[in-house]
Amino acid sequence: MTHQADFSVPIERVGRYLHFRWNFVAPVPVEDARQRLQDYFTRLGYALASSGDALVMKRGTLARSMLKWSPRNLAVELTARCAPAGDGTAVTLELRLNHKSIDTPARWNGI
Repeated sequence: MTHQADFSVPIERVGRYLHFRWNFVAPVPVEDARQRLQDYFTRLGYALASSGDALVMKRGTLARSMLKWSPRNLAVELTARCAPAGDGTAVTLELRLNHKSIDTPARWNGI
């Protein structure tokens, strides 16, 4: 596995959402990459919402995140797209965070 020197993830504000996008190539076949992503995010508390062309998983709700603020309660939707790429799989992860869920007295600085 190769290591990157910079792990920063671009953040884009779109309406009431914050979008985090990350692209990488996994050295495994597409179906293995999809299954590993699904297993990993399930362990983190995400629930499968759709598994068509893209794997869509969700965690938390807006109401819950406003009542009990913690990162695990934030309303988040994750979309993973996998495509063949050379000797592996090109993966695009997009995390969509409803920033209203962090618009509380304990809000994050700068958001």
